[in-house]
Amino acid sequence: MPQGFLPAQDTARSLLAMELPPGSQLAYTEKVTEEIVARLRKRPEVKSVFVDGGRVPPGTFEVRRAALIINYTPKTDRKITQRELELSIARNSRTFLTSATGSSTKTACARCRWWSPAPTATSSPMSPASWRPR
Repeated sequence: MPQGFLPAQDTARSLLAMELPPGSQLAYTEKVTEEIVARLRKRPEVKSVFVDGGRVPPGTFEVRRAALIINYTPKTDRKITQRELELSIARNSRTFLTSATGSSTKTACARCRWWSPAPTATSSPMSPASWRPR
């Protein structure tokens, strides 16, 4: 069966799944999430950020987790690609999470993970059930 290369698509939307160390309280998760959102909103490429606190795809509920849906300006209005944005945001978020939690991202206690939309006939692109890990 022939296989081809599919280049990364610029959908102008990303989902960043955030996980804090075990035992983190809801108030602390809110504080850290608010700081990351404030940092994101300073970027000219970011149009809006929606926070789904307490879970990450595919719907695992836990107060130390949050999913951030980041909407970017259209790709024609940006100087960098969506992938370059994600890499930059991930670097900055990991640095912030490491300093905020006092743990190394290598231990996977404070981490970020990108998810991509994978819409199906029965799910909305905004529904966490329709996103897949990258």
